[in-house]
Amino acid sequence: MPDERPHILCTRVLDDALIRSAADKGLQLECRPFIRTGPALTPSLEQTLKSLFGKSITAVFTSVHAVETVASCPPRPGGSTGWHIACLAGTTQTAAASAFPGADIIALGADAGTLAGALLEVPGLQEVYFFCGNLRRDELPRRLSAAGITVNELKVYETVPVPATVPEEFDGICFFSPSAVKSFFTLNRLPAATVCFAIGGTTARELDAFTGNPVVVSPKPNAAQLLDTIADYFKNNNRHA
Repeated sequence: MPDERPHILCTRVLDDALIRSAADKGLQLECRPFIRTGPALTPSLEQTLKSLFGKSITAVFTSVHAVETVASCPPRPGGSTGWHIACLAGTTQTAAASAFPGADIIALGADAGTLAGALLEVPGLQEVYFFCGNLRRDELPRRLSAAGITVNELKVYETVPVPATVPEEFDGICFFSPSAVKSFFTLNRLPAATVCFAIGGTTARELDAFTGNPVVVSPKPNAAQLLDTIADYFKNNNRHA
């Protein structure tokens, strides 16, 4: 008997618990990564990070990869770093709170644009340290710089596209970053019936640039919420009832 559950392609690898959760929600999930990320720490950059651990700075993170890379730099800071942190809500916020338990989270945003807006509301903010990857988007540093805030940009990880052809047709495809969107569409086009799911507004806007297919955005930027959004969509649209 054929599997009647919605067949969903996830463009990054998820942990086993999330995959089981997706199955419990009635989804048939298949994970294939379309980008690869890794640290980009040079000896000079490591020395810079070590010097910052003991200072009171405003640290900006728009990716969990940046949080994990900075936190892995030896010696890993214990207890309070004295940092003020601005980051994306959801997975990045959770990672930052775990990696820097004594730090104060002063600004949150659903995407880079809203995070920039939140930072512009912080009284007296004059300088930030933006920990990012090689494919970071321009909106946040551009808006802060235009407002007279000094942006010290430190590229701590790199993202490499891993494009691959997808011959099968999926009911839905979920995306977690603009980089994954670009990598996917390097070699693929979507059937008209396939629905795209985006973890946030920035990723959704990138999808709109590549396809006219429906794009559904998770109300919160984390993987579990995105899976809930996918399950609710197919339940409400009765495509696999």
